[in-house]
Amino acid sequence: MGPQELKWALWRLFSGTAGSVAAGFLVFRSDVFRFGSPAFQCLTVGVLFAAVLGLMRSDHRGYALALAFSYGIVRVGTLALDDLFAAVAELVLAFGVYMVALIFDLMARNGLLIGKFLIVGPLLGAAYLAATPLAQFYFLTESGTVRMLLEHVFLGIVIGDGVGLGVEIVDLVEAVQPEG
Repeated sequence: MGPQELKWALWRLFSGTAGSVAAGFLVFRSDVFRFGSPAFQCLTVGVLFAAVLGLMRSDHRGYALALAFSYGIVRVGTLALDDLFAAVAELVLAFGVYMVALIFDLMARNGLLIGKFLIVGPLLGAAYLAATPLAQFYFLTESGTVRMLLEHVFLGIVIGDGVGLGVEIVDLVEAVQPEG
């Protein structure tokens, strides 16, 4: 990775993370900074998604996949003894993050300059929807299941839209920069 690619990848990481935290703060207020709160994922998954998206946009899909997979494996290692279902859910979420980043990158490469974040937010929400039943297996009840699913989908949309908007802004700045 050359110095220019690294510069833009780091800007995407910073801007995407800032976008996720800002969107999370607007919606969840200070819960974004409270460890143990589901909103804290605006920071943790936001950083992961921003890093994967930054690598993907810098044409390093292999590194992006390795990062997402590594995150999933580390989470499996920390959760497997306590809750195997939650551990598997983290792998599902990591794979979802990679796939959503791939879709964002493909849209950008096919000429869609503005509005990608509006698409990737709901897609990340869908990844959360797929992972939530596994992650919350022991906490699901008949009365709270739909509410819990909707809360996690909404969390995914907030993270996806925040990171997507942050990365999209950097993409637009990079597009108007003179080459050299």
